[in-house]
Amino acid sequence: MRQALGIERWNVYGESYGTAVAMTLVALHPEAVRSAVLDSIYPPDPVPLWSAVVSAARDAFFVHCAQDEACSASFPDLAGTYRETLDRLDRTPLIVNVPPQLQQPNDQARMTAPLFEVLVNRLLYFPTAYPTLPRIIQSVHDGDARGLGNLVASEMEAARMENRATNAAVECRDRPHFRNPLPPGANVMDRTQLYGVCEGWSELGPAPLVPIGASVPTLVLAGQFDPVARPSLSRHVAELIGRSARWIEFPLVGHNVRGFSPCGAKIAADFIDDPRQAPDTSVPIEGHRSASSQKRRYLELCRAGVLFVHATDRRMRSSR
Repeated sequence: MRQALGIERWNVYGESYGTAVAMTLVALHPEAVRSAVLDSIYPPDPVPLWSAVVSAARDAFFVHCAQDEACSASFPDLAGTYRETLDRLDRTPLIVNVPPQLQQPNDQARMTAPLFEVLVNRLLYFPTAYPTLPRIIQSVHDGDARGLGNLVASEMEAARMENRATNAAVECRDRPHFRNPLPPGANVMDRTQLYGVCEGWSELGPAPLVPIGASVPTLVLAGQFDPVARPSLSRHVAELIGRSARWIEFPLVGHNVRGFSPCGAKIAADFIDDPRQAPDTSVPIEGHRSASSQKRRYLELCRAGVLFVHATDRRMRSSR
């Protein structure tokens, strides 16, 4: 396509699974790429158990709440409340009134501990959900299901939009670990993955590549609460790429930095304009005018606490 369009080199932007495609392109054809932006890396195997990645993202959110004056005042032990909530749901699932379109008996559903884990995980994707997440956890802990039905319906509708057959075909082609037995320590979230499915679904294909030692200027964007790849994992990928890679972690962002951080989008655009120029993370940008004061705390666009690391010397610098 690049050759047909008469383009000598192009800028490649990969997001989520697109980062696997972008990294493989850089590894195989570095001469064709002027710059690469890897937003919310979806790293190739080997990777930790999905439940471990989600747990780490959730714990990071709880730590943030404990360190935030307003959040900790309202929810002094959010992590403990969450654990107690799972224990209570294990013993007695919460009955939730759901919209008729879900076609549940008596328009009711049972909120079990595994279902609540999945719900909290999905909410970690979206910074717009962060202001209400502590209250949701507290309400379910207290047995209050008001408003939960609409949230469940919204997330189920989003899940229905996913093409699971295509996802399975790609994952089974790319990820050898799904052909192994379910690892020890796996929980119910891991059991929703493709273990035991891939052998009969698609052939194992060439593994996605990390462009180790590539000279193509590369920008790696990571979200603090990313439930797909923790910042430490994306930083490790940046270090493998080497001195051409720059890694930035964005506070109060999950998966898809550009989509939820105008600061991230601006830094990426500036990088593409001049890949040799170090990203400027020092200037705070005004928050959303239409957001409430609480949401503005979570939707702050470019905080002074953005972290930057150069992959070659592995020294982390803060713009504080």
